[in-house]
Amino acid sequence: MSHKNKPSIRLQKGAVLLAVLVIAIVLTVLVSSAARLLETRIALAQSAKDRAADIAQVHGKSQELLYYVATGRRTFAGISTGANEQGNLRSSDGDFINITTGDELREDGFVYKEDNGLGYSLQNTAGLLPLNSSFPYWLTKWLEQKSVSYANQSALIQGVADWADEDDWRRPAGAEASLYTKNSLTAPTNYLFQHCGELNKVLAWRNQPALIDAFLPYCTVRRTSNLSLNSIPLSLWALLFPNSAVKIASERAQANWLTTRNVAINIEPSLRTISEDYYSLLGGDSTIISVENNSEAIRFEVEVNKGQLPPYTLRAR
Repeated sequence: MSHKNKPSIRLQKGAVLLAVLVIAIVLTVLVSSAARLLETRIALAQSAKDRAADIAQVHGKSQELLYYVATGRRTFAGISTGANEQGNLRSSDGDFINITTGDELREDGFVYKEDNGLGYSLQNTAGLLPLNSSFPYWLTKWLEQKSVSYANQSALIQGVADWADEDDWRRPAGAEASLYTKNSLTAPTNYLFQHCGELNKVLAWRNQPALIDAFLPYCTVRRTSNLSLNSIPLSLWALLFPNSAVKIASERAQANWLTTRNVAINIEPSLRTISEDYYSLLGGDSTIISVENNSEAIRFEVEVNKGQLPPYTLRAR
């Protein structure tokens, strides 16, 4: 072979090697891209699987709680799950022997946590502040505890009343349609509040978003003016009765509930000055159910229709 052909052979070998390297690099990039795409799809599939599991857990627990609320016995301590048969025994005349069952789920907004991370709570609406009450005793007390001035209290309370009543007669510190129109705002509905979010439309409240944000967690549109002491969330109790907040939290943690007016007064002496028309010890027929787990959450209100069909009514919250 001629020596003149050796450089040409070397060049050919170099070109082949370069081509092999280029192909190897391209294959590596393609394999890496495919691997990343596969990892992304696997992650998406796992995420979808986890979310499906969360949805199943959340809805399963919410239906379980709905069953307890709709069928369980309500006591001072909450809703009985029926787990303690002795606690639900009746006497010969048909009355329950025990005032509590020992197997209740609390209805004061207490959050239960399961090992799988699922959290849930029951909140009886009788333990929340009534927005549609014709006697705003508790709303007034809450505003006082929030250090709202008397003049501002009057505007807030009378503004709520003017929005919800059926006439166009303006209260001294309130606002009716003419004043809303003057300020280019939607006129009052002249009907009871359908949800607490309507406060954002009330003239006296709309410019106080911080106050609305503080009030909404404790707000309900029920009409009765009394408050169920055993259903008041601990954070709301601390606002209304700060001197006994630590004591009531400790009592509830030990499953000691307010079973008589005297027991309640011993813990919170200021109750002596409050009419019994404004508080009770048992919860009402409506309960807010909240369940959440990771990315999923559900919240709705159940009103038990005693002796009627359907046996309960559901409302979004």
